[in-house]
Amino acid sequence: MTAAALDLVGRDFWAWRGATQPDSYDDIVRLPRPAGWLPDWSADALADRRRVRDRLAHRLAALDVTEEPVPVRVDARFLEAALARVSWELEQLRGWAENPCFYLDQCLVPVHNALLSAGPATGETAALLGHVPVVLDQARANLAGRVAAPYARAAGPLLHRAAGAVRHLPAAAPATRALLEFARWLERGAANHGPRRPLGADGFGFLLHRVALLPYPLDDLRMIGERAAHRYRAAEVRHRRRYREHRPPPPFADVVGQIAAQRAAERSVYRFYRRHDLLPPMADLRRRYRNAAMPAELAPLAWLAVPHLLPHRPDEDAVRYLEPPARVGSFFAAAECLDPRVGVVHEGVHAYQAALSATRARPVRRHVIDSTPNEGIAYYNEQLLLDRGMFDDAPHSAGFLKRAMRLRALRVGVDIGLALGELTIPAAANRLADEASLDPDTARAEALFFAGNPGQALSYEVGKAQLLSLLDIASAADDFRLAAFHDWLVSDGNTPFALRAWERYGHRQWLNAADRLAGRHRDG
Repeated sequence: MTAAALDLVGRDFWAWRGATQPDSYDDIVRLPRPAGWLPDWSADALADRRRVRDRLAHRLAALDVTEEPVPVRVDARFLEAALARVSWELEQLRGWAENPCFYLDQCLVPVHNALLSAGPATGETAALLGHVPVVLDQARANLAGRVAAPYARAAGPLLHRAAGAVRHLPAAAPATRALLEFARWLERGAANHGPRRPLGADGFGFLLHRVALLPYPLDDLRMIGERAAHRYRAAEVRHRRRYREHRPPPPFADVVGQIAAQRAAERSVYRFYRRHDLLPPMADLRRRYRNAAMPAELAPLAWLAVPHLLPHRPDEDAVRYLEPPARVGSFFAAAECLDPRVGVVHEGVHAYQAALSATRARPVRRHVIDSTPNEGIAYYNEQLLLDRGMFDDAPHSAGFLKRAMRLRALRVGVDIGLALGELTIPAAANRLADEASLDPDTARAEALFFAGNPGQALSYEVGKAQLLSLLDIASAADDFRLAAFHDWLVSDGNTPFALRAWERYGHRQWLNAADRLAGRHRDG
């Protein structure tokens, strides 16, 4: 009876979250929206979010799960963490109250996602575009007197770019005017804009320990990143010296060639898994992740969000839309123009996780609450295949992956520095450009995104580090088999590792540590 009641709370939570979760650049966290949905950030909508959150929290707290099987108790903690994320967004991160870039996401990322999933402009797209002036009116009301100057400076050029990006869409004239007027409103109020309010140790700790359920204090997280950066930098030096005479192949001549190469690359990756006994046979996995040419109507908006359509049903394909190779300049996309396997071993894992999550019989854990397990699994997979020799035939790709590892390790310190106010957004961009060798445009975009979305940048390195510790716990069993461990790992990729360690191995220490760091005390 308690498990059934918990399922009802979970169903109601995710249905409500699908109508109220903020949009962002990230593809991992997207949720299906209800039919006819429009974003609403009015004062009444914000008040209603708090009321519904409190009602759901009360329903969850009223369920006594102490005598239930561990999987049911894990479901309850997962849902509690999901509700904690809502509180964190509303009361601590407060992008809705201070960050004008937040409203660019809320009014145009839904348009991007509609074009991504529905194809050419439809009635849904027109309705979302027609609603842009409403969202920006709500933004002005919520931001009045509280605009953070660094976000306002970044938002101005982005709003002008966005206005140009939607002009080609039907019924876009009101949206275009509203975007430009919002930019002018920010410019007129520049003298009254205040400093960016860092999240601070308490706010960041709430996310890390109440939502992500991480067992590490901030100093330990910082050390994880610093030590990893040193290791990866040394690995890069060795790699460059060994392959100093190697020249990478030319990029693909066109998208058609890259798509064909990606299909072949995907098959080669699955053969490698089977040959090395890394995963059970995955006959249906090949249709889970594919590349396609960027649709003309989506291309001008592709910078707003990751153009990657992840499945919400087990019978859906995942699709990554590609720009023509000659127009690609970003760090990760440029590497895929030389070797599509570097995308398959990361984005393809996200696709597989999403497809498996959609098949879960119990509804609570079907969606993401924090990206640490998802990004940790995908990042672990990259290093696993690199270490096993899959990229021995392509030193340029192996070198890219090692460079990407250095970037992800350096992101940990950048994430913490931005959250605690130790780094400004320009200083964070400079660090990413100088120490991670990012191109300046990618570095600026990453720094701005990480400032407004704390915790995402560190999720890769910290997630992989915790996963390796989980592997160490698992390998102590007499019947341990790596392929079976990997199969279990990706089958529930949304659940924090602290909960998975408890559920599978009876390892409660991580969850207890997260509770202590959050200032909470629980019984078993």
